[in-house]
Amino acid sequence: MTRLGPAQHTPAIHRRAILEAFPSSFLGLMMEDPKSLHTRRGNRSDVYYKHLAGTGQLDALIDRFLPNRKLAVAFQAVTNHDDRAALVCALTALCVVGGEFTAVGDKEGWIILPPRALIQDWADWLDDWVAAA
Repeated sequence: MTRLGPAQHTPAIHRRAILEAFPSSFLGLMMEDPKSLHTRRGNRSDVYYKHLAGTGQLDALIDRFLPNRKLAVAFQAVTNHDDRAALVCALTALCVVGGEFTAVGDKEGWIILPPRALIQDWADWLDDWVAAA
């Protein structure tokens, strides 16, 4: 049996809070120009994932939180949609554990996004929705 400790991140809506991750949003905000890629609702997270894996930005995220470590499997080698989504969820949790993330929402719940330093400037509107730490 696994026991979860109390939530340590701000903002947490409950001491047993579980993070809410949105792979398309998480990945898209890290992209310089997401509109330049041809996507549709059903493939957006996969297209963003492939792009960021190919440019090394996902590796840079790992290096930010787990320096001097190497993944057993390269991001580019992960091709299954559900596996990619799970990896982005894990990256989201890694950001929270590392204490560097952006949370948007309200008292009803928060969506966890990449650290502000990794979110592209075009998303400056996001600042109006960011949680106070």
